[in-house]
Amino acid sequence: MKQSLINKNRILAFILVLITTVSVLCACTKNNGNDVVSMPLSTPVVHELAAGGGTLTMPMPINADISNPYTVDTEEMLNFFSLVYEGIVEITEDNSIVPALAENWSCDSDGKTWTFKLRKDVKWHFKDEALDAYDIEYSIAKIRSYEGDSYYSYNVSKIESVEVADKNTLKITMTEKGLLPLRCLDFPIVRNNAPLSGKPDGTGPYAFESSDEESVLLKVNENWWKQHPYIKNVKLIARDSNETALASFSAGQFNMVPTSAITAGRYRQEGVSNVLDVMTQDMEVLVVNHKNPILSDARVRQAIAYLIDRAEIISNVCMNRARACDVPIAPDSFIYDSKSKIYDHSVQEAERLFKEALCLDTNGDMMLEKNGEDIKFNILVCTSLDGTRAEAAKHISQQLLKAGIQSEIVNASYSTVSGGEFMEKLKNGEYDIALVGLNMARDCDLSMYLEYGGECNYGSFYNRELAQLAQQMYNATDEDELKQKASAFEMKFAQELPFIVLYFRLNSIVYSDDIKEIGAVREPDLLRKIENWYISASEN
Repeated sequence: MKQSLINKNRILAFILVLITTVSVLCACTKNNGNDVVSMPLSTPVVHELAAGGGTLTMPMPINADISNPYTVDTEEMLNFFSLVYEGIVEITEDNSIVPALAENWSCDSDGKTWTFKLRKDVKWHFKDEALDAYDIEYSIAKIRSYEGDSYYSYNVSKIESVEVADKNTLKITMTEKGLLPLRCLDFPIVRNNAPLSGKPDGTGPYAFESSDEESVLLKVNENWWKQHPYIKNVKLIARDSNETALASFSAGQFNMVPTSAITAGRYRQEGVSNVLDVMTQDMEVLVVNHKNPILSDARVRQAIAYLIDRAEIISNVCMNRARACDVPIAPDSFIYDSKSKIYDHSVQEAERLFKEALCLDTNGDMMLEKNGEDIKFNILVCTSLDGTRAEAAKHISQQLLKAGIQSEIVNASYSTVSGGEFMEKLKNGEYDIALVGLNMARDCDLSMYLEYGGECNYGSFYNRELAQLAQQMYNATDEDELKQKASAFEMKFAQELPFIVLYFRLNSIVYSDDIKEIGAVREPDLLRKIENWYISASEN
């Protein structure tokens, strides 16, 4: 199907793929000492012209396991489970957190122990019981039982302990203090001791109705604690690939298909179908080998960043399905500082920096030299199913050559089982520059990329000040501090460039023009605001 999901704590979560309203902002999340953080819900959206009803039809993988949300391995099933189950908190499109099963929370003086008050009006779909704190305790233990093999293993790895105070109150101690770690509490909650087999039983906006070998039907949960969705049913129909799903959309068999295809724009047809841009956490970067004495000079890395024409690559390679960025914080995040966007294409700035670093053309052959030798880099690239990675490498190579830097593209295969030749070369430092796709966790924990000996610090970079700024951002305990620390980190990152961020990928939702009020949508929770959507009355 669209793409496989890999645990968030693994750097190459998207190597395989890239081989291929009332907004509640952080005034709500301020927390000092024991202040209670009471997060208001969004005001219900009322559409005067919307008649409740209709069916949303979407793809799901063939032979999908619909019974266990903790073994999810595709984005299609992530969408399915998000309709059935809910988390302790929800993450909004700008990476703020808002209430879900917890209606409010407060923090102890240690900055990492949180007391959550659960909603009392939440009922399970098929069990006449209310959600309680033991359900959450059980869910965390269940995810831990997968020993790292669950999509949510990263989330619970950030939890140090859980203590049930009473049926509606529990304390969760995170491994570190701060607001950002709370983003890890968005995993689905299952019923205490409920078998994860057969029909799924959650608390979400839609409940399981029926299934067969080809499809699953969900119906609206009339007892949902939140605003009832307008759309009555959601039907997921098995398809063997995203390409087949898009063909089925063209044939009228689906009215919505999420896709990472860069050619999604061709499905836009006025009055018939729409294509919505979807920001992702999928970041394309140049990993720089800092053991190369030329690349260890920050001025050279800065010069390369100026040389790369991101706009050209985004337009000609990604077909405008990406957004340029210079830092590893998604540009739609509330903690993103636009001042960190520094490296607009400038050959003049690049030349100035090369001269400062004594990278010069001393023999008049138009090629830059260092210590009398021509500068030449090899660019490691993972062979890609859709060719975009290799094509981007060609553009980068040509852009470097215009400034007098020679390069050789080294293509290497990737294996989902062993990592293949690409991972072997990356880990062993057999490259100067490597094109790598990273899927960034929503909690913005960057320690694995920046700490000395970090699991994903393949370039062998370490700057103590930058690592400390990243940690201070992660541990910030109120919003003002968080924004301040994030800005300081981003500006320092843009100066040091431990790796060169190129852009964040955009995916798409292709959908029928009869589906209204979709609004802003973001991965990974594409259906977060489904209660506001409706299908025009003429189609019901």
